Amino acid sequence: MKILQEVRAWRDEWRKVYRFHGGWKTELRCIFGAWRVKQGQIQTIPVKGELDVVTFSVVPKMTAVWAYFSLRIARQLPMRIMIADSAGSLTHILPEKDGIQIIPMFNYHHADKLDIFVNKLCRAPYILVSDDDIFWLGSDAIRWALEQFQSNPNLAVVSLLPKHETPELLKGKVQQPMGSLFILRRSIWLNENVSFAVDNSPLRQGLGIYDTGEKAQTQLLERGYDIIYLPKVMRNNFIPLKGISMWLLKAQKHDGNLRPHIQSHVGLQEKVFQMIISANRLGKLFSKIYPQRADGNLTWPIFLQNVDVLCRELLPAESIHAIELEIQQKMDILESALFSEQEDFHAPRRTPPSEKQRN
Repeated sequence: MKILQEVRAWRDEWRKVYRFHGGWKTELRCIFGAWRVKQGQIQTIPVKGELDVVTFSVVPKMTAVWAYFSLRIARQLPMRIMIADSAGSLTHILPEKDGIQIIPMFNYHHADKLDIFVNKLCRAPYILVSDDDIFWLGSDAIRWALEQFQSNPNLAVVSLLPKHETPELLKGKVQQPMGSLFILRRSIWLNENVSFAVDNSPLRQGLGIYDTGEKAQTQLLERGYDIIYLPKVMRNNFIPLKGISMWLLKAQKHDGNLRPHIQSHVGLQEKVFQMIISANRLGKLFSKIYPQRADGNLTWPIFLQNVDVLCRELLPAESIHAIELEIQQKMDILESALFSEQEDFHAPRRTPPSEKQRN
């Protein structure tokens, strides 16, 4: 049964990822890379300082933009950056540099890849986990988090960008879900034998699910450890662009036809349109950072065009305008940071009305 599940996963991931990045040869290299990691056969670069950074790439050109900003911070704050290349083509775009290692890794579920990296590859006292659509502008927030760890040996996790909304399942158990940008203390995580795995079992009681890392968060709190959150005033060290990888892979899997998946759900239409606007702007930013690369498109342009037309057909004009303005503001900040001579760039504080309501 497990072998059959693996074969199905290989087929599904080929359709949404690997056929766009070299086909079966690339997929086999990622499958073999994952096996080597699990067997302890990967020689990692030396640890730098107290921090290992982990991210996962399925949209290589976006990851290359993320790496550009992250390496600027790494020049001020010693860290080792490890990127799981789950598309298999990142090394063709982003050559390995001092302090960064690219490791072929089959595109397992995000939680599974996190468990593999934390248990098999990371060695630094602290591990920073970041999605590659969260871009770093400055080091202040990371330095603050490391200071909290050093002053509090009971501190297990510092969430740098927690989720705004707390699911019903987590209410009363956590202050906020820790989100997809956080630093954990490796010794506590390993000693307590917690996992990032998604837990669907509460669905049987109609309570929802524990998303990636959320069950581990509740377990650590129940066992008496501390989890704290980066002060809001410091969160402008990061520019998050949401859901790009997930919806871009869906567009690739369905050859750009997302109508059956979003037609009756306005919330999904808005998320997909955010992805389209972000992907188009990131492609232009990629071309500015890596001018030797002729093509800045994150995926086949026809897919992006088809989804863009669909969203503009389904969404009201005011929603389109609001999303375009939000993404433009974020991308303008990234471009300002790109051309700034300051490696530690401080973005202006952004407080949209929706955030005021949430907070």
